[in-house]
Amino acid sequence: MIQKRYQVFVSSTYEDLREERQQVIQALLELDCIPSGMELFPAADEDQWTLIKNVIDECDYYIVVIGGRYGSIGKDGLSYTEKEYRYAVSKKKPVIAFLHKDPTSLPVNKTDQLDEKKKRLDGFRALTEKKVCKYWTSAAELGGLASRSITQAMNRKPGVGWVRANAIPDGDIVEQMEKLTKEKAELQNELKKATEQANELKTRYIKEEQVQGKTSANPPVIRHRMPPTRPSITHKFEVAGHEGFLNVGLYEDGTPGEMFITMAKEGSTVGGMMDSFAIAVTLCLQHGVTLEALVKRFSHQRFEPNGMTSNTDIPFAKSIVDYIFRWLGLTFLEEYRKANLPRRDGNQSPNIAEMFDRLGNKKEV
Repeated sequence: MIQKRYQVFVSSTYEDLREERQQVIQALLELDCIPSGMELFPAADEDQWTLIKNVIDECDYYIVVIGGRYGSIGKDGLSYTEKEYRYAVSKKKPVIAFLHKDPTSLPVNKTDQLDEKKKRLDGFRALTEKKVCKYWTSAAELGGLASRSITQAMNRKPGVGWVRANAIPDGDIVEQMEKLTKEKAELQNELKKATEQANELKTRYIKEEQVQGKTSANPPVIRHRMPPTRPSITHKFEVAGHEGFLNVGLYEDGTPGEMFITMAKEGSTVGGMMDSFAIAVTLCLQHGVTLEALVKRFSHQRFEPNGMTSNTDIPFAKSIVDYIFRWLGLTFLEEYRKANLPRRDGNQSPNIAEMFDRLGNKKEV
């Protein structure tokens, strides 16, 4: 998994909020974020204002800290802090405002004395309160608020982020991914054609039987769909550092009837390949292919990623496909479990029946 670092723009008036800015920046550094600020850029220079906008464009998140001062006012009648905030909002950046809870309690040297600036500060506060905002009373409190708020923002709205150049896949890997994507499309087309041909043969067979007035001793294979409401088991796994989730839907008798595999980001090549593979296995199960046959066919398939796992019953997997089908065998196939479970000390992972017993389910599975 490629590690990302998010860039966060920190905006505020400067002289009166030195300590507060330092607390926010320290909190961002502890979260492995990249803080960006405009201390080095004189805002009165129009060329520098263009630079400020470019930096905001490159950032993933925007933070503004508001105390008791409105800040220096530009030709358009707005402070540069408010201009930065409005620009970030216009670019649809996730913005978080931190407002002092009681500006009137701040020292005189940290507040505006002119009525005009006080009025503009009140208007700016009202503007920021329309979006996500938090209230602070001390620099130490502000650091904790900033840490929690930016963590929530990263979870809700993950940004583009930055990665190290050596973490980007090289040309060979990209070429392999393109090849896999092409093969996936070809397999999906072949599966579609095979399904259409099977349906045509089924229809033709039924019509012939009806014409001849015979009842077939070997009826055509039909799809046994899952009921609208059914139990399922979700299993989290990890193979050589690659995490995923396996969800197995069950028929009323406790046998598997569908499978979903979630890995990597939705829409990625790996995620798409695993989705397609899970659909193919689901169709096999619902058309009568036994789980024993699938486990026998797909266990011990060797390809990358392979390596150590987080499951003590399957300590090493030759591939993700190998891990999935060995886990299915250990969980649902009693004979396979007896023959392949490595530990015999009574502390083995539960099979499907034991799982339902632990949940208080009295139904025979």
